[in-house]
Amino acid sequence: ETQTEFIARITPDGRLSFVSDAYCRYYGHRREELLGHRLDEFTLTMPEDRERDRAHLAALSPAHPSQAIELRRRLPDGSIRWVQWTDTALFDADGRLTEIQSVGRDVTERVAAEARFLAAAGTLPDGLAIFDADDRLAYHNRRYPEHQAPHLRSTLVVGQRYEDWLRQKKADEPPPAP
Repeated sequence: ETQTEFIARITPDGRLSFVSDAYCRYYGHRREELLGHRLDEFTLTMPEDRERDRAHLAALSPAHPSQAIELRRRLPDGSIRWVQWTDTALFDADGRLTEIQSVGRDVTERVAAEARFLAAAGTLPDGLAIFDADDRLAYHNRRYPEHQAPHLRSTLVVGQRYEDWLRQKKADEPPPAP
């Protein structure tokens, strides 16, 4: 109950079976108002994010019980906030879903900062690429491809590992002149 993260447990039919104090404060409801009610009655996911949210929860399985997602939610005061959820499905011995435990945190400020960064990066006169911890291309601005060989520009794929791109680059290079 002293956690700052929003914690909820959801039954297979979408009803809240537990909510933390932080969850209640964030969504502006008392625990008694929430327990036993459907999740979507109080935590208003933006319409554009609802199908992605449903697909995210449906993808939880015994083989892959935990996944994270970021969604926009409308709060009681009308504001729209970004919330990052890590959902973990709990299954019985027969593999049937018994509950989903969700742990969330407001990431609105981080999402806004990323948007400001990407807007600024898009205006740079030089090429910029960002690779994640697994060395996969996470982002490149519009100028980055201009710094690559013409025949390789179309091979820049977000999500591709740098090593794989270099391997492709080497395989596509014309042989040295004799």
